[in-house]
Amino acid sequence: MSTILETRNLSFQYPDDTAALKDVSVKIESGKKVAFLGPNGAGKSTLFLHLNGILKPSQGRILFKGREIKYNRSSLMELRRNIGIVFQDADSQLFSANVFQEVSFGPLNLGLPEQEVRARVTKALADTDISHLVQKPTHFLSYGQKKRVSIAGILAMEPSVIILDEPTSSLDPYHGKQLMDLIDELSRRGTTVILSTHDIEMAYAWAESIYVMLDGMILKEGVPEELFQDEPLLKKAGLCKPLILEIYQEFKKWGYFKEEIKPPRNKKQLSQIIEALAPTIKD
Repeated sequence: MSTILETRNLSFQYPDDTAALKDVSVKIESGKKVAFLGPNGAGKSTLFLHLNGILKPSQGRILFKGREIKYNRSSLMELRRNIGIVFQDADSQLFSANVFQEVSFGPLNLGLPEQEVRARVTKALADTDISHLVQKPTHFLSYGQKKRVSIAGILAMEPSVIILDEPTSSLDPYHGKQLMDLIDELSRRGTTVILSTHDIEMAYAWAESIYVMLDGMILKEGVPEELFQDEPLLKKAGLCKPLILEIYQEFKKWGYFKEEIKPPRNKKQLSQIIEALAPTIKD
């Protein structure tokens, strides 16, 4: 796979001298599902604000499709057309009077014909399952609906990369699953999806690659089943081990799993492994 988004030795300092990012280098492959983990204040949100040009680094470079991003108006507009970000707080992203106006704002700013704008809005609303809300005032929406409107506004831009900062925060389990199903569908269509989360179970089951951050630095990057078996890393970053992996390791410790059995990533995979072992366990 080709690299679609990259940072090289990225550092950033806020006006109050807080060093939010320190020599951060990441490579995001096109079409991948990538999660960023770490405690509050680790630098995840600050990094995301750099990836589509909202913040400008104090040092280092950011490359999109191999080309260093520039900070003039036309270059930033093109960048944000290709890289959309959904903020953690949906209220901070919505500013139009109703849903149609909100979702159409981005395509209109691209100077697209009215027919094309309406087609994009209709598709984005259908994809997020909120077509019935098209004329509803944004201030009457539930929190989950606001999240979906925020995502629809980004989808209407047809980006190649979508970044979501804590997408399931403040959502109940049902609506959180609905949102993750939508994110999975975007990934299946080829969109590169980057998210931050405190939900360890979700990150372990969902991500193809995980970056762990602490104090503005990248501690480690790797595939979930290997990264979450790095005990010193988990302790240093204050991360818990996913329950599914803990169960797998207990069975392995008791001698039920052979070395060649890969750690399961979700409940279905764990159930299949246990079901295959059932005769052995009964004996």
